[in-house]
Order: sequence, then structure tokens, then C-alpha cells
Amino acid sequence: MAWFEGLTITLEEDGNTLLTGSVLDQAALHGILKKVRDLGLPLLSVNAVSG
Repeated sequence: MAWFEGLTITLEEDGNTLLTGSVLDQAALHGILKKVRDLGLPLLSVNAVSG
């Protein structure tokens, strides 16, 4: 989906969808969260991973 360009979208066995990838900054994260909201998708969690 072009809305989530640069992120990997994975359908998990439990039916959840996992978005993973690097986010440039907090503003970019807020943009992604806004897209999730606009699509009416339930957000289960957001996790920061050092790397």
C-alpha cells in the first residue's frame, strides 16, 4: 500500500498486520499514526527497537 511506503507489511498467523521499518523522526511517526487512524484500523501497540 503506497500509504505505508518504506515500511514492511506482514500478515501474522493471528490475523494481525505488522508494520515494521525505520521512521525518520517523530513527525514522520505521527504521519504514519494518522494514516492508521484515517483507515479506521485498530492500533494494538507501537514499539521502539534500537538498532
